[in-house]
Amino acid sequence: RFEAYVAVGGMNKKKATEDFYFLNELAKYDKVDTIESILVYPSSRSENRIYLGTGFHINEMLSGGNIRDLYFSEQSYLKLESLISIIKNSFESSINDIDNQLKRLDVGYSFLIDHNIIHILKQLKSTSKTDQQYINQFNRWFDALKTIRFIKLFS
Repeated sequence: RFEAYVAVGGMNKKKATEDFYFLNELAKYDKVDTIESILVYPSSRSENRIYLGTGFHINEMLSGGNIRDLYFSEQSYLKLESLISIIKNSFESSINDIDNQLKRLDVGYSFLIDHNIIHILKQLKSTSKTDQQYINQFNRWFDALKTIRFIKLFS
């Protein structure tokens, strides 16, 4: 909708992954639906600009890469599921308890610490009145880009 487009500042003018960043911001503003029919076909050009782009992955395949490498491992999704479960059940928990649970995420814990997860959770706890508000704010912070970076750690 027009209102949502304006609210997120329109389409980014970057030369790469502008669609990803636009949808990432839009998802923070409102629900993003899936269109089942194909409306746009990706370009078949290969390039090395950025790992989120279609051209990067086409280049990998043309260079002999395995198409299975485009998929994230099952472990990636299990670690993401663990993180979501920890956060979903942490509104009433102490920061120390949450920290101890997050440590079980192995390399994911280091990623979260590098992104100031403890400070973020303290802030979210102090500004949230309900567990749903807490989770919604966490989801805004742990957006699509952080999710992709997190699950790539385990692939």
